[in-house]
Amino acid sequence: MSKTKVVHLVEALNVGGLERNLALLVTGLDRARYDQEVWCMVSGGPMAELLETKGFGVRVLRLWAYYLPHHLVGLVTRLREAAPHIVHTHGEFAGIFGRVAAILARVPVVLNHAQNRPPQDQRFRHVWQNKTLTALSDGIIACSEDTMRYYLDEERIPSEKLVVIHNCVDETVFRPAPKNRALMAELGLTDDEWIIGTVARMTDVKGHRFLIESAPTILKQEPRTRFLMVGDGPERPVLESLAKQLSVDRQFVFTGIRRDVPDLLALLDVFVLPTAVREGLPLSIAEAMACRKPVVATDVGGVREVVKHAVTGLVVPPKDSNALAAAILDLLSHPPKRDAFATAGLSYCLAEYSASLSVKRLDALYTNLLSGRGLALTPIG
Repeated sequence: MSKTKVVHLVEALNVGGLERNLALLVTGLDRARYDQEVWCMVSGGPMAELLETKGFGVRVLRLWAYYLPHHLVGLVTRLREAAPHIVHTHGEFAGIFGRVAAILARVPVVLNHAQNRPPQDQRFRHVWQNKTLTALSDGIIACSEDTMRYYLDEERIPSEKLVVIHNCVDETVFRPAPKNRALMAELGLTDDEWIIGTVARMTDVKGHRFLIESAPTILKQEPRTRFLMVGDGPERPVLESLAKQLSVDRQFVFTGIRRDVPDLLALLDVFVLPTAVREGLPLSIAEAMACRKPVVATDVGGVREVVKHAVTGLVVPPKDSNALAAAILDLLSHPPKRDAFATAGLSYCLAEYSASLSVKRLDALYTNLLSGRGLALTPIG
C-alpha cells in the first residue's frame, strides 16, 4: 500500500504554540501510512532541528513575500515536483501564500490550520483573501471553537468548510512530577517561596507587563513570592526594565528560551497567562494543566474553552493588573481550591487536549478528504 504524501507549509519553526502543535501532529501520525515533510517558507528554527532528529524532512525555502511573482512560481514548481496528496498550511502567512501555490499546483487536498483571528488592522485584506482561497480549497481546521465562530460569524465561511481540532499537549512529556531540586537551586528558588510562572513568547500581545504590574500588590500580601518568566522575544528588555522601575526585579527570574519547560512547570504553585489582545487556543495553558497546575488567565479568544472558570482555574478581564493580582492571591490563600482546580484541570486536559486524540482526529480528517467525504468528523473518544 502506497503512503499518503503530506507537505506541511509553515512560516518558520520557532518555539511557539503553533510550531509545537505542528510537531506533535507530524510526529504522531502513523509513519507506515504517511510520508510527511515540513517546508519552512521563511526560516527554520529549534523545532526544525527537533523534527529532523526524528527523521522528518525539513526544507527552508527563504520565500519572505508572496507578492513577488518569482517566489510564487518557485513554490508552485516545487509542489508540482513533490506531488503531495495533501498540502496542510499552518498560520496566516503560509495559509495565504501556501494555499495559492497548492491550488495552482493542483494538489488534491489543500487545508489551512488557523491558530488565531487576524490582527484588526489586517482584517479587511485577510477576509477577502481567505474567503476566496477557502472556496477554492478543502477548508479550514480551527484550533478552537472561538476561532471557528470567528470564521463562521465574521468571515461568513460556510460551516461545511470548517472543523475544529484542538491544539494539543504531549501527555507523555507534560505530566505531574515532583520539583527538581537542582533546577530550583540553579534558578535561586527556595521551598518557602510561592512560585508564580508563565511560559510565552515575550511580545506585547501576550501581556507580560500586566503580570509584572500585579507583582507589588501580590508582594504586599505575600512577600515571599517569586515570578518565573519563561520565554524570550522583543519585549524582554522592556519587561526587565519595568520590573526594575517597580522595584520588583529581585523577585523575577527571566529564564529565556528553555528546553526543560515540563520541569519548570513542576516548580509552580500557580500558572498565569496574562494575554492582552488576542489568542487562539493557548497551548501553554493546556501544558500547565497537564502538569497539574491551577491556572489564572485572561478572557481572550479561546481561553475559556480551556480554563473553566472556578473549575480548572480563574479567568479575569484582560489588561487588568488588579484583577490578575486578586485572582493569584485568591489561589495562594486557599490551598484546597488550588488543589481542586489542579486536579480538575488535569482530568479535563487529558480528556480534550491530548496529542493522541488530536492525531486521531487529523488522521480521520485526512482519510475523509482523500475519499471525497469532506471535513465532517464523527466524534472520537
